[in-house]
Amino acid sequence: MGRRLSVLAPLAIVLGWALLVRVAHLYAFFANSPFSDTLVSDAYIFDAWAARIAAGDWAGEPRLFVLPPLYPYLLGSLYKLVGHYPSVAIVLQSLLGVVASGLVWRLAHDRFGAEAGLVSGILFGSVGTLLFYESMLVGTSVAVVLTVLLLVFIERWRRSDCYPDLVITGLILGLLAILRPNFLLVIPAVGMVLLWPLRADLKRLRSAAAVFVVGAAIPLLVLTVRNGAVAGEWTPMSSHGGINFYMGNHPGAPGWFAPPPRMPASITPREPEGNLLGPRRLAEAETGRTMSDREVSAFWFGKGLAFFVDDPVGALGVTLRKVRLFLSAHEVPLNYSFDHHRQYAAALNLPFGQMAVLFPLGMMGLIVVWRGRRIPKDWLLIGLVYGAGVIAFHVATRYRMPVVPILVLFAGAGVSTLISSIMARDWRTVGIGVVVSLFLIAGTVAEKASWEGTRSRSMDSFNLGTSHLYAGEPAEALPHLEAARRAGGQFVALHYNLGLAYTAAGRPEDALASYRLAIDIQPDLAPAHMNLGNIHFQANRFTEAASSYRSAIASDPEAHNARAALGWVHFTYHRNDSARVAWQKVLEREPENRSALAGMDRLKSLR
Repeated sequence: MGRRLSVLAPLAIVLGWALLVRVAHLYAFFANSPFSDTLVSDAYIFDAWAARIAAGDWAGEPRLFVLPPLYPYLLGSLYKLVGHYPSVAIVLQSLLGVVASGLVWRLAHDRFGAEAGLVSGILFGSVGTLLFYESMLVGTSVAVVLTVLLLVFIERWRRSDCYPDLVITGLILGLLAILRPNFLLVIPAVGMVLLWPLRADLKRLRSAAAVFVVGAAIPLLVLTVRNGAVAGEWTPMSSHGGINFYMGNHPGAPGWFAPPPRMPASITPREPEGNLLGPRRLAEAETGRTMSDREVSAFWFGKGLAFFVDDPVGALGVTLRKVRLFLSAHEVPLNYSFDHHRQYAAALNLPFGQMAVLFPLGMMGLIVVWRGRRIPKDWLLIGLVYGAGVIAFHVATRYRMPVVPILVLFAGAGVSTLISSIMARDWRTVGIGVVVSLFLIAGTVAEKASWEGTRSRSMDSFNLGTSHLYAGEPAEALPHLEAARRAGGQFVALHYNLGLAYTAAGRPEDALASYRLAIDIQPDLAPAHMNLGNIHFQANRFTEAASSYRSAIASDPEAHNARAALGWVHFTYHRNDSARVAWQKVLEREPENRSALAGMDRLKSLR
């Protein structure tokens, strides 16, 4: 009984700590963060998708899924049970984080000993980025929990040699592949590691391989059947892979999510698939034909591969930059920036929960277990292969999060060795360990600092303001958009959206200035020219209005509203024939254009 209590006491400490940290974080998040009741970008897409599923739309539209579908289906199932309450999902994700902390404790305890279990469990429960993503509806925390479960069932299979554990291991990998497609590369790697010890028994090897493959194939087959039956394309892939590959592999690619020049890729409630529609328009314009989802994806995959063929030196440079990003303590934002959100919750700032500390501790632990010939080759292989899958596309903090459990497990081994050396009064080993740790931490912090200023700190405020703007709340949007500009944001969408917000707020001169800044960056931005014209028109500056409308038409011949507005300028100057010609041209292409129809009615009333 006493021995059992001595084993359970560290587990209770780990679970209690993980729960305490999450309660503190959630309290601060819901009390302080403006993101607690406003969803942006991918979170908006996943939430809306889950709501449709909960309402009964299980098959979806007759097309490939834009994004990997597992998370929205899990979220939709939850909404079906409890109602459309995103906060419930956030609390549940946090509770799963507590459970995962206990599982990490078990993994480290069994591989490296009691002290390593306690250290790894506490470190995992304190990881700031994990706490952060548990409060965001983007599926990252689910990927981390499934990764921990994967490691657990790999261990179970090694000990039990029972097929149920092997099929569940495969099933978890299949689920991870339809949650984070980078895991597709991990499936054969794990299969090789698990089945290699059976190579001397071919019969046993074949049966175990079949069991593993069946488990991994189930989620992929379900998705393939859905895509074939509903979308007419027999593939387990989403339609977003090709453009994600090209965004990380094109001339001048920075290594993170970066649409190439002239590729619109923003996500808003009005256009929730902006980073798919923009690439589609360019692909169809270049090929001169309508393309299916799979064809669009293949087009951009081809463009990315061509980059390696046409400029191998440049491609190598981009790849090495992505390797550095993946191994850096710098948190690469995507939709959300961890560094921005640290102001809302103190729990995100625990020193030993930062990657600048975890990376060095993990490296130290890797050195320790390697020298002691205790290296878990399966864990290391999973981390390396998954990392390669991320680096092949583009790097973001939320994409690399599944390697955090492995990193923390190695960190626990390193710290526990240091603790054991202290207990044994082996001061030489302690001194070496401390010096190496401090050296690695200093180097990691310095490397992280070298990325400062490479990414705008404005994106979170911009995304939040944009969500309010397109929800019809310009008064709420404006402070966030202005904060994004003060944070250094200098990009087209920010200035354009500020123009929209200023217009709605009755500040036309500020709107004019914002639209002009957008046009300075992108001179052919037809909507900005159009809106400039509208402001001039309403201020009776008809000459300036006409000039802006003509610029909009020159930038986009399909800018029918600009042509119709130009007709109203002609009408104002009593050039009725010119107005009639302008409106007729609009109605030839867009028969239901309300502005042109109203203009023609006015001309008829003058007869």
